[in-house]
Amino acid sequence: MKRRDFVKTLATSFMAPGLLLSQHTLAADKNAEFWRLAAEGNNLIWWRHPRTYPGIGDPEGFRLDNCMTQRRLNAQGRAEARQIGAVFQTSGVKLDRILSSAWCRCTEAADIAFGRHEVWEPINSVFANRDRGPAQTRAVLTAAAQQPAGENWILSTHRSNILLATGQNTSMGDVLLTRYDPKQPDQLRVLARLDWR
Repeated sequence: MKRRDFVKTLATSFMAPGLLLSQHTLAADKNAEFWRLAAEGNNLIWWRHPRTYPGIGDPEGFRLDNCMTQRRLNAQGRAEARQIGAVFQTSGVKLDRILSSAWCRCTEAADIAFGRHEVWEPINSVFANRDRGPAQTRAVLTAAAQQPAGENWILSTHRSNILLATGQNTSMGDVLLTRYDPKQPDQLRVLARLDWR
């Protein structure tokens, strides 16, 4: 081995552990505010369903009572749901309600991650029925204003719903922590994103 290569290898062997440690610490620091706010409660935690099979919306003629007719989670999406569940379990944060769109990709994600779900119509997909968006968003805001003190709700839902309620665009699997603010009654206030990947 040439001296230059030896020195480079030696330097890398000493630097790598510290670099890995600093990256881990950085990731923890990124989420510190998320977990601090989550521990306080009074949050609606939006979760856009994780990865699905390719497609936009659902196949023509899909039925809510038949998961086989819908666009569903793929293997990566199911793995991501397990990862999200583990992240929240490790955090120790109390989750009072696991609310889900009736779409199977959302209910399946909630069941994998948290072992339960309640279907909540206000967060059903509005992608193919956008005229329902404003009314469903108002229902979410009304519920948020009346949320029992200290509670955390997980909302397993879709990009369009999250965009209407928060003004934020999301990728599949993204998690946003929001609160109702009476000074901003038409949209939830986004306080933090969870960097879980």
